[in-house]
Amino acid sequence: MDAKALHYSSMRVTAISADGLSYTVAYPGGGGASSSVGVGLGGSAFGFQGGPSIRVGLTLVDGKPALVLQRDAEG
Repeated sequence: MDAKALHYSSMRVTAISADGLSYTVAYPGGGGASSSVGVGLGGSAFGFQGGPSIRVGLTLVDGKPALVLQRDAEG
């Protein structure tokens, strides 16, 4: 991810299956957040106040789970 534009340099998927995924995001100043989502987009999001947020989702591609990230407009 573009840390300069989004204030986050990476996220880590900690678990993924056809039913859901879990991930963590480290905050640039320390600490972080974690969340879990089911199939679909927008069940979770992260972002820096005043900047764009990233919606997190899960889709199935040929029956296999895949992470979906979508950048929202500037907040």
